[in-house]
Amino acid sequence: MRAARRSSGITRGVLLASIMLNLFFLSFLGIRYAQNRSPVCIDRRITINGLIASLPREDQKKFAQVLQQDKPRYWDQLLAIGVKRAALDKAVLAPEFALDRVQADFRDWQVSWNDFMTVFGMTLIDATARISPQGRQALIQAFPNHPHCN
Repeated sequence: MRAARRSSGITRGVLLASIMLNLFFLSFLGIRYAQNRSPVCIDRRITINGLIASLPREDQKKFAQVLQQDKPRYWDQLLAIGVKRAALDKAVLAPEFALDRVQADFRDWQVSWNDFMTVFGMTLIDATARISPQGRQALIQAFPNHPHCN
């Protein structure tokens, strides 16, 4: 009788562990599927210098000149992004993870990014307007158009 109860307990334990593992793997696969279907892909390798280098030679100078002349307009916002990102990194890496602190620092970083894009976006559009159709095509191709960044 005792062996039957022990066997029954082991069976229930194995069954429970199996169900839990299956639920974990299903949720893991679901998350991976959702991530791979995401239309947004940010490749951190994309830089201003990389964008300029992707342009035909005759467009590189025109594009860079607009970015350089407008630099005083967007430079402070760009520096603020770095400061806010450093604060966010510090909060995430703190020995005691403080959810409220990380959320606040993330919101601050996001605001600084939006401020930068509000100013820099117009500069980028102006710079793009001054280059050839081939240069505009090269800019589009410089950004990953597939949701999987490598």
